Amino acid sequence: MKQDKFDFSDPGDLGNLLMAMTHNRVIDHARHLRAECESRVQSSASLERFAAETEEPSATVSCHEIAEQARAMLSEDEWRLVQARVAGECWDDIATLFGIEPDAARMRFARILQRLKEVLGP
Repeated sequence: MKQDKFDFSDPGDLGNLLMAMTHNRVIDHARHLRAECESRVQSSASLERFAAETEEPSATVSCHEIAEQARAMLSEDEWRLVQARVAGECWDDIATLFGIEPDAARMRFARILQRLKEVLGP
C-alpha cells in the first residue's frame, strides 16, 4: 500500500507547503539569473567601443586581422555559436539554436576560445 508523502492535518499546512515551494522556486530562479549574468561575454557593442578608443590605427587593423584569422579557423557552426554569444544570447537560447543542452553549448564555446588562444595568443 502506497503512503502519501505529505500529511496535512490542518488546512494551513497546504498553504505553508505551497508558500515554501514558491519561495524555493524564486530563490532557484534568482540563482540561475545571477549565474547567467556572471557568465555573459562582453557584448559586441562594448568590444567595438574598445576598438574605437584605440589611438593607433595599426592597432585597429591588427584587431581586424586577428578577427579574420579566427573566422578562418572556425567552422560555420562554431562561428555562429561565437556570434550568438558575443551578441549576448543566453546559453538556453544558443542551445535551442543548435539542438543541444546549454552545458554542451558552454563547453563548445570554451573549447573554441581555448583553441583560438592557443593558435592566436592571448
